[in-house]
Amino acid sequence: MKENNIEKSFIKIEDFPVIVLSDNMRSFFSFMIKKHTKGYYSHIMIMYEKDKLASQNMFFRSVAIEEYLKPYIRLKFFGFKNLSPSQREIMIEAIKRDLKDKWYKRTYDFLGIFGHLIHIPKLNNPFKTYCTESCLLYTSDAADELDGVD
Repeated sequence: MKENNIEKSFIKIEDFPVIVLSDNMRSFFSFMIKKHTKGYYSHIMIMYEKDKLASQNMFFRSVAIEEYLKPYIRLKFFGFKNLSPSQREIMIEAIKRDLKDKWYKRTYDFLGIFGHLIHIPKLNNPFKTYCTESCLLYTSDAADELDGVD
């Protein structure tokens, strides 16, 4: 069954977690991120369960994938090669644990974004993250290599 050009069942449960790049083609903010980074996508998330994404927006939170299944939003999925089932479980449990943190521990690193805007990436709040950093936290120790699945 297809919805908005994506067949959600193409990712098997044993493949989680999965990195998801997104781009809202109607958003000025998204446009500015792509312009600044010279990239094609403006946001990165982790799909940690069927139909659930961990996303660092204003807060690190769980988001139903349906929020991103719009005709004006592009998604690109990346699976992990060479991760053992135990490594996958460690990543998923860490994501679930962090999603349960108090709200003030899950807020966005606005200072870090400002640092990037003025080309001083070391200017950031070491206790906060933005979307790329959130994903790197979970992948840095567990992933040997990313494998595109699109």
